[in-house]
Amino acid sequence: MSEHDAIRMYDLVGGDEKLHELVDRFYDLMDLETGFAELRAMHPPSLEISREKLYRFLSGWTGFVYTALRPRFSAGAAFALPDRNLSARSMADLHVDGDAGSGFG
Repeated sequence: MSEHDAIRMYDLVGGDEKLHELVDRFYDLMDLETGFAELRAMHPPSLEISREKLYRFLSGWTGFVYTALRPRFSAGAAFALPDRNLSARSMADLHVDGDAGSGFG
Protein backbone atom coordinates (compact mmCIF):
# COMPACT_ATOMS: atom_id res chain seq x y z
CA MET A 1 0.00 0.00 0.00
CA SER A 2 1.46 3.38 -0.97
CA GLU A 3 1.43 6.40 1.35
CA HIS A 4 -1.13 8.04 -0.93
CA ASP A 5 -3.46 5.03 -0.71
CA ALA A 6 -3.20 4.90 3.08
CA ILE A 7 -4.12 8.56 3.51
CA ARG A 8 -6.96 8.16 1.06
CA MET A 9 -8.23 5.10 2.95
CA TYR A 10 -8.22 7.02 6.26
CA ASP A 11 -10.25 9.81 4.65
CA LEU A 12 -12.62 7.38 2.92
CA VAL A 13 -13.33 5.57 6.18
CA GLY A 14 -14.36 8.89 7.68
CA GLY A 15 -11.35 9.88 9.74
CA ASP A 16 -10.79 9.63 13.47
CA GLU A 17 -14.38 9.73 14.68
CA LYS A 18 -15.58 7.07 12.24
CA LEU A 19 -12.59 4.86 13.01
CA HIS A 20 -13.48 4.97 16.72
CA GLU A 21 -17.08 4.10 15.84
CA LEU A 22 -15.91 1.23 13.64
CA VAL A 23 -13.75 -0.28 16.37
CA ASP A 24 -16.51 0.13 18.94
CA ARG A 25 -19.05 -1.51 16.64
CA PHE A 26 -16.66 -4.39 15.94
CA TYR A 27 -16.24 -5.17 19.63
CA ASP A 28 -19.89 -4.46 20.46
CA LEU A 29 -20.96 -7.03 17.88
CA MET A 30 -18.40 -9.47 19.25
CA ASP A 31 -20.01 -9.09 22.69
CA LEU A 32 -23.62 -9.21 21.47
CA GLU A 33 -23.73 -11.86 18.76
CA THR A 34 -23.49 -15.50 19.85
CA GLY A 35 -22.01 -16.38 16.46
CA PHE A 36 -18.83 -14.55 17.49
CA ALA A 37 -18.50 -16.28 20.89
CA GLU A 38 -15.38 -18.22 19.89
CA LEU A 39 -13.64 -15.04 18.79
CA ARG A 40 -14.81 -13.24 21.95
CA ALA A 41 -13.35 -16.02 24.09
CA MET A 42 -9.90 -15.23 22.65
CA HIS A 43 -10.05 -11.77 24.29
CA PRO A 44 -9.74 -10.65 27.92
CA PRO A 45 -12.93 -10.06 29.95
CA SER A 46 -12.62 -6.29 29.51
CA LEU A 47 -12.28 -5.13 25.92
CA GLU A 48 -11.08 -1.64 26.79
CA ILE A 49 -7.41 -2.30 26.00
CA SER A 50 -8.28 -4.38 22.93
CA ARG A 51 -10.40 -1.51 21.59
CA GLU A 52 -7.57 0.97 22.05
CA LYS A 53 -4.98 -1.32 20.45
CA LEU A 54 -7.17 -1.98 17.43
CA TYR A 55 -7.98 1.71 17.05
CA ARG A 56 -4.27 2.59 17.14
CA PHE A 57 -3.41 -0.12 14.66
CA LEU A 58 -6.13 0.88 12.19
CA SER A 59 -5.26 4.56 12.58
CA GLY A 60 -1.68 3.90 11.56
CA TRP A 61 -2.57 1.34 8.93
CA THR A 62 -5.04 3.63 7.17
CA GLY A 63 -2.64 6.56 7.13
CA PHE A 64 -3.26 8.62 10.26
CA VAL A 65 0.01 9.43 12.00
CA TYR A 66 0.13 9.73 15.76
CA THR A 67 3.10 9.93 18.08
CA ALA A 68 2.22 7.62 20.97
CA LEU A 69 2.57 3.84 20.66
CA ARG A 70 3.25 2.93 17.06
CA PRO A 71 0.77 0.39 15.62
CA ARG A 72 1.65 -3.30 15.55
CA PHE A 73 0.16 -5.89 13.22
CA SER A 74 -0.96 -8.18 16.03
CA ALA A 75 -3.42 -5.58 17.31
CA GLY A 76 -5.12 -5.36 13.92
CA ALA A 77 -5.20 -9.08 13.36
CA ALA A 78 -8.28 -9.22 15.56
CA PHE A 79 -10.08 -7.02 13.04
CA ALA A 80 -8.90 -8.36 9.70
CA LEU A 81 -8.18 -12.04 10.10
CA PRO A 82 -10.34 -14.20 12.43
CA ASP A 83 -13.76 -13.29 11.16
CA ARG A 84 -14.40 -11.36 7.97
CA ASN A 85 -18.12 -11.40 8.69
CA LEU A 86 -17.62 -9.41 11.88
CA SER A 87 -15.39 -6.87 10.13
CA ALA A 88 -17.80 -6.57 7.20
CA ARG A 89 -20.83 -6.24 9.47
CA SER A 90 -19.14 -3.53 11.53
CA MET A 91 -18.38 -1.56 8.37
CA ALA A 92 -21.86 -2.08 6.91
CA ASP A 93 -23.55 -1.02 10.15
CA LEU A 94 -21.62 2.27 10.03
CA HIS A 95 -22.06 2.75 6.27
CA VAL A 96 -18.33 2.64 5.54
CA ASP A 97 -17.86 2.68 1.77
CA GLY A 98 -16.89 -0.74 0.43
CA ASP A 99 -13.86 0.72 -1.36
CA ALA A 100 -12.61 2.27 1.88
CA GLY A 101 -13.05 -0.96 3.79
CA SER A 102 -11.72 -3.30 1.14
CA GLY A 103 -8.30 -3.44 2.75
CA PHE A 104 -9.66 -4.55 6.13
CA GLY A 105 -10.35 -8.14 5.32
